[in-house]
Amino acid sequence: MDTGFIGRHKNIQNKLHEEITGVVKKGEKITQEHLKHLHYLKAVIRESMRLYVVVPSFTRILASDVVLGGYHVPAGTTVIVHVGLMSRDPQFFDNPDKFIPERWLRSDKPIPRLNQFAALPFGTGPRQCIGRRLAELEMHLCLAKIVQNFILEPNSNRPLKPRRRMFLVGDKPLNVKFVERQQNVMM
Repeated sequence: MDTGFIGRHKNIQNKLHEEITGVVKKGEKITQEHLKHLHYLKAVIRESMRLYVVVPSFTRILASDVVLGGYHVPAGTTVIVHVGLMSRDPQFFDNPDKFIPERWLRSDKPIPRLNQFAALPFGTGPRQCIGRRLAELEMHLCLAKIVQNFILEPNSNRPLKPRRRMFLVGDKPLNVKFVERQQNVMM
């Protein structure tokens, strides 16, 4: 989750705040029932994780022969899947470097069908991240409470730049300003 996206895109932050306050009343604890209705919140997080995958690749050793991209790959071969590259591939995503949470929403409008396997921040299959559900729940709850109670503003003109180590990290500390929301103030 990158609060920089939300702070730099006021229209997205407003839409997110409207959804959250429409579903969860101020001071109310967020329940599982509330989360079922926070579709835009989930789309914002999914889009953030598509653009900045925490663990950019995973490795598998093939158990059986496979054909990948027209090439025969024998069993026992180590395959590295670079989800960081896949999630920004224009073959799978229109405007792949642009933050567009709406691409993850279902709607009545005809939109290109996304390949659900083109963005895998937690991996997939039997070896996907065991903490996925807990991590997603924490992100949903945390972002909902933050946006419900604060306006996020960048505290710097220069956004964070990603640095790859074993995991994705920023090139400097996150510098976000939390402005307490007033009950009837519009942004």
